[in-house]
Amino acid sequence: MKRTLPLHRFRLALPSVPESALKGLPGAVDLPTPERRRRYGVMVAWALLGEASFEVEVCNRAECPALVQLRALEEGWPLIGTPTRVSLMRPRAMPADPGELVERAVLAADAALRAEVGEVLRALMAGVVPSASVAVASRFAEVIREAARVGYLAAEEALSLAA
Repeated sequence: MKRTLPLHRFRLALPSVPESALKGLPGAVDLPTPERRRRYGVMVAWALLGEASFEVEVCNRAECPALVQLRALEEGWPLIGTPTRVSLMRPRAMPADPGELVERAVLAADAALRAEVGEVLRALMAGVVPSASVAVASRFAEVIREAARVGYLAAEEALSLAA
């Protein structure tokens, strides 16, 4: 497989998820608005469930609309590419019922962590920056890293199929 060049400064990343999420629960600096906190909570919930939190789009580099490229940079969408094509991961649309998603994610969490996972996810959905135990913060980082790895591979595969 032909190696692609990272265009965004990331090794592993997910759209709209701060880099600090790869190490633990991001703080208020990295999740400055209630909307960013809700988006992060939804991304973690999908990651706990093993569901994709992104959509991959491939376009010709010269034809990729400038507004899409600007939004990708502003919102932290991972981009990888070749000299002629670019593959980007956009965030999946927010669910109609985030509460139902949170409840499914809580049930998918380790039994010993379920109560706290539920509290943290509900706080994020309420737009609050929660605190979490080391175990929960580590679990969130672990599932986000795995989701980012899967996303990166999907973006790379889509790029190679479009070549």
